[in-house]
Amino acid sequence: ITLGGDYWVLRGFDVTRSADGQKGLQISGNYNLVDSVNTYYNGNTGIQISRYSGTDLFEDWPKYNTILNCTSYGNADAGYEDADGFAAKLTVGEGNVFDGCIAHHNADDGWDLYAKVQTGEIGVVTIKNCVAYANGYLEDGTLAGNGNGFKLGGESLSGKHVLENCVAYDNKNKGIDSNSCPDIIIKNSITFNNGAYNVALYTNTAANTDFSADGIISFRTDRLDVNEQLKLAGSQDSAKVYKATNYYWDAAAKKSVNNAGAAVSADWFKSLDTSILPGRNVDNTINMNGLLELTDKVPAEVKAAGLGVGQASEGTVLPPTKTEPPKTEPETTPVESTPAET
Repeated sequence: ITLGGDYWVLRGFDVTRSADGQKGLQISGNYNLVDSVNTYYNGNTGIQISRYSGTDLFEDWPKYNTILNCTSYGNADAGYEDADGFAAKLTVGEGNVFDGCIAHHNADDGWDLYAKVQTGEIGVVTIKNCVAYANGYLEDGTLAGNGNGFKLGGESLSGKHVLENCVAYDNKNKGIDSNSCPDIIIKNSITFNNGAYNVALYTNTAANTDFSADGIISFRTDRLDVNEQLKLAGSQDSAKVYKATNYYWDAAAKKSVNNAGAAVSADWFKSLDTSILPGRNVDNTINMNGLLELTDKVPAEVKAAGLGVGQASEGTVLPPTKTEPPKTEPETTPVESTPAET
């Protein structure tokens, strides 16, 4: 399905079995709401926000769309290179939001916000109250693609994307990955037992970084020798990354500590058993069923991290629709549209 229109509401259905290389659902219009849609076993990304036509300019790129309480899993292209759970990449305008979504067992990444020099910077994307786990593995255990939980940029282009109250665990590669974007913002998020770095904040070519982090809890019970990848550059204010509310894994000490030396302990969490799967409440918000939910042992300054029972979306209100009367147009011969870019 490709949606090029504006102010649509898509609610409560599944999209599955698209052909190899074809997305399950592409949103290319503005002010659309995709609510409680499941995308799985598609030949490319389950739900992607990107422009419709290769000739669309930045002002035409999709903006102010909300993907709410959706689940995307098992999506895989033949080469295991492109199929993510969710994506807002390459050609994306301002104001796009993912809220209360789950991505797991996708061939490539849970989320991909890739931008490239040829098309330039994309608009700010917000991901909140979301979970990414076991990406880079298929459900049968097959080793697939990159396998990052939240991949938040590309080619050292500014994005200022926001990751808030999210959880990443058991992904094949990184849990939270700036992917060279120099200025992502992370708030109140938990990352646990990912195959590579739990947290990777770095840039490849930008002279300066401007990362902001507040309320990160990174914890491990395996691969204890894997540090974080924190490479600040140029004019970066290190106090925006290293603060008492952030607990990063210290491989030498085999523990997660903040800048004052306080450490995370297992009793901060109701459960660390990742065989427990996230579910959904009656209102379709995420219920972690105790997994990586925080207990009263957690310091007050980070008690909001992650997702508690029913903590996901408070709901989304679409802006008012246009009220001008419909225009009467003469009949014309339909013109074939340009295929959506891949």
